[in-house]
Amino acid sequence: MSLTSTSPYTYEQRLAATQCIQGFIHSNPEGRERLLERLIAKYQQNSEAESNLLRHILDGSDKDPYRTWFSCVILLHLLDSSDRCKEMMRAITIGDSSSGEEVITSLQQINANLSAALINSYDPRIAVAYLMLLSIWLYEDSLSVAEFLEEGSGIQTLVGTVAQGRDGIFVTGLSAVVLGICVEFNSAASSLPPYPLFFPRPITLLGDLILTSRARLQKLITSGVGGKDQFIFRISQLRESPQFRDFKEQVTFSNHGDDELPELWFDLGFVEFVKDNYSTP
Repeated sequence: MSLTSTSPYTYEQRLAATQCIQGFIHSNPEGRERLLERLIAKYQQNSEAESNLLRHILDGSDKDPYRTWFSCVILLHLLDSSDRCKEMMRAITIGDSSSGEEVITSLQQINANLSAALINSYDPRIAVAYLMLLSIWLYEDSLSVAEFLEEGSGIQTLVGTVAQGRDGIFVTGLSAVVLGICVEFNSAASSLPPYPLFFPRPITLLGDLILTSRARLQKLITSGVGGKDQFIFRISQLRESPQFRDFKEQVTFSNHGDDELPELWFDLGFVEFVKDNYSTP
């Protein structure tokens, strides 16, 4: 219920509720699976229910940045290091084929919502939320990475974000992190869309064909963002920013005015995940 209100005063309630959920699922794999099963069942019964956090992740709204942010943080903790929970999320589909609607998966919808947030310049907290969620979801999950890569326009948007650097250090750096995870956990057997059609630099067809899927993707991404050094620089900017580098306390209460959004950008567990797994020279 803390997620449903749009009042600035509910920030503290949302933060407290999120902390309670994290405490419940910590070292409790059975509890996290049962909680996610319940959330999915409720969403499938009524995808318009205001009280279901999956709706606030999948509907792509730009009206309440922290509703999306806290919903994504709760879900990333449910998915963290849980193959079963990731499998359950991949099984969610959106759309009614009997009514002529295109049926897409929840991961494809999140990909589309992230692209919309970037292209339409939503509050950057929304993009940060989706990028944190995708980082945890795709990490060590080649099946999810393969599904994510099927939508070439989403990858194109992320590459453009890293190359142009106009969306701020947080969004740009996290976009690079997600792209790096896609390269690292892309299965050698997975197929890739024809990325050379939209990347700015030409790719030699013969050289492209003899590369493995992972090496090809890495080549395409580094070419698109302006080179390996540029890619590393974006992640370094994120890691060296005081807000990320010095982030040690998740709880940030009452540090904003009545009409201001708080300056909470990251989840503590996510910050530790990036520091542990993605150091830069």
